Amino acid sequence: MKDIRTFTLEKYSGDNYREAAFGVYLNKEADNYCFCFTADEMDQYPLEDLLEQYNLTATEDCGVVIGKNGKSQYIAEVETVSSDKSDFIQLMNFTTIVGKEIINYEIGDYVYLGVKYADSDFSINGKKVIAPIVGYRTDNSGMMSFDVIYPDMQFENMFTSGNDYEAALSNADIENISLICIKDGHAKLYSTYEGISRMIIFNSDGFINVENTAVI
Repeated sequence: MKDIRTFTLEKYSGDNYREAAFGVYLNKEADNYCFCFTADEMDQYPLEDLLEQYNLTATEDCGVVIGKNGKSQYIAEVETVSSDKSDFIQLMNFTTIVGKEIINYEIGDYVYLGVKYADSDFSINGKKVIAPIVGYRTDNSGMMSFDVIYPDMQFENMFTSGNDYEAALSNADIENISLICIKDGHAKLYSTYEGISRMIIFNSDGFINVENTAVI
């Protein structure tokens, strides 16, 4: 899902709704909170993964197509189970998808939920790397986090700067990098060649190590 924007449904102007914050509304009749947004596409995944992560459900106002700025957009309204503070916080965390591109991506046999920052634009040992840069999206603490110690922007700038980095890697590893995942203050570049999975690890200062494994 990308080009995600907050959308105000007409029903929100009625007496049964009161805006709580940042496009989140209290539904007085259902005694819960709701939030509506638009996106350029509305795939079942990652939407269902997001709903499960934040304990939300989709309403009947989900998947409706509208015209916006000369192109088709999909509407999605989500709601909480109750009006409890914990549910409100979960919904507020969910709203951080606005303005981002949310994706599901594969590493090995597992599928993860993440946010796409950009496409890479740099080189290793003179070899151009073309791969998406994603952040691992998690909510283990009850507040939205991307598990990044350093600022996200620092890594995004590092891998979109056009710089060339020296590293003890084979050309085969470099040519087969398919994904750059930012997590725990490191960027993990995933490469598979002749059935062998590699995890090439960088921090904000540059190359650290390469491991024969491909896990988050």
